[in-house]
Amino acid sequence: MRFIHCGDTHLGRSNFRLEERKQDFFKAFEKVVDTAIKQEVDFVVHSGDLFDVGKPSITTMIKCIKQLKRLKKHGIPFFVVWGSHDVSLTESPVQLLDELDLAVNLADSRYHKDGDKILLTGEIINGCFICGMPGRRVNARGMYEGFEVKPGGKYNIFVFHHTISEADNITADIPMSLLPPGFDYYAGGHWHKRCEFSYGKGIVVYPGSTEFNTADEMGEERGFYIVDEGEKKWVKSNSRNATVKELKVECSAEEVNRLCIESLPEEGDGEMVIIRLKGRLTKGTKASIDRQMIDAVARERGFLTAKVYISQLANPESKVYVETKKRSLKEIERDFLESSGYDGKMVELALNLINVLGGEMTPSEREGAVMEARKLVGDAL
Repeated sequence: MRFIHCGDTHLGRSNFRLEERKQDFFKAFEKVVDTAIKQEVDFVVHSGDLFDVGKPSITTMIKCIKQLKRLKKHGIPFFVVWGSHDVSLTESPVQLLDELDLAVNLADSRYHKDGDKILLTGEIINGCFICGMPGRRVNARGMYEGFEVKPGGKYNIFVFHHTISEADNITADIPMSLLPPGFDYYAGGHWHKRCEFSYGKGIVVYPGSTEFNTADEMGEERGFYIVDEGEKKWVKSNSRNATVKELKVECSAEEVNRLCIESLPEEGDGEMVIIRLKGRLTKGTKASIDRQMIDAVARERGFLTAKVYISQLANPESKVYVETKKRSLKEIERDFLESSGYDGKMVELALNLINVLGGEMTPSEREGAVMEARKLVGDAL
């Protein structure tokens, strides 16, 4: 028995609002399908976030459908659970793909009452039992505590879209101990880094994303696994390389511009360049760093883009930035937004909206935050 395990393909996504990057995500998914057909696998397992949003564009749906039709033509089933991204309220485009007989949605209509218990059922294919859990993050612990499953195949696969605490204790949805026992392979999604853990008689495997979703992921290879009788083979899928450079500086903003240009290779081949600045400016401000000029030079040299990140750089009057493992939530949110290609007022707007929607505020504090968000919206537009 041979199958492919992939996840977090995020079809429809792009980095830095570039059309080329949107196509890269499709190419990475096409690589999964190409490999499945070439290797004549028995089936493909996708552990969630097939799409980047719960209501993908018609173009995104058509491109996905074309690839799934190729799998169906070669008799290769596509098993999937919907993830935290590809669901809108209570609906997911994964349900449509199931209805079209292009995918097997493991996440819905597979719960049955047995007295006071809720049993999770699945599918049998070539003696392999496969079932899954949707990527709903609200009360994830309660979902896992509230069901039972009885794996009954020669080989048993559990597909899920949650981060376990063993992968990342800060953003974890559940501890690994809540995963149902008795499976040989736990196909994890949502966590974008490649990793694996022993659990009972089996292994918990995260293949990570098939493409770079944010600048923080760039520099690490993306891909998926071919699993053959329990033996795993890694296949790279990211279609565009990225170079990450870290520059520690203590100089003027003008000198920083020069150092960034000097750090760029003389000739590129469509790669992306990420430059992270750390340290302190001795003259000028972070606003004086000409990121558009640096990007323009990179494009002239054959790179797709060059992005300069300044969140860890201090102005002359500030203290030198010291990186620590313990960072505030707002710092993490700011870095995430900047690494996703946003800057300036758009970052401030997003942080304000996060504060309004997710924070615990008094009515007066919430009213003030809403007024500030409205002002930022007007300034941004």
